[in-house]
Amino acid sequence: MAKKPRIEIPANPKELLELAQSIYNRHLTLAGTSPLLVMNTPNWTTLGETVAPALLLEKQAKDLEKELKNVYEQRDLLLKPINGAVKASRDLLMGVNSQNPAKLGEFGFIVTDSVAPKKDKPA
Repeated sequence: MAKKPRIEIPANPKELLELAQSIYNRHLTLAGTSPLLVMNTPNWTTLGETVAPALLLEKQAKDLEKELKNVYEQRDLLLKPINGAVKASRDLLMGVNSQNPAKLGEFGFIVTDSVAPKKDKPA
């Protein structure tokens, strides 16, 4: 007995939209002879018109992802020295206020009385 061929549907949104665009284009080319005309829900005649805008939104989302990555990288470059200054400030203020660490709260630090839990050593 012959194997039944597998026809995969892409899980990747861009690939799925590209396949949908191909199906819609072929449907339009065949016009009145398209075998997809018998489909009621979804109907390629109306649904197909949504594929191009969805592809544009997919591209816009990818562009925004790239822009977001760039923004995070720029932020991180600025964050490193800021983090160092915050730690150094904490350490200096702890030295100045060793008898009253709660004073660090005046600078915006959150001061807790509990001891930090010990971190497990890696095996």
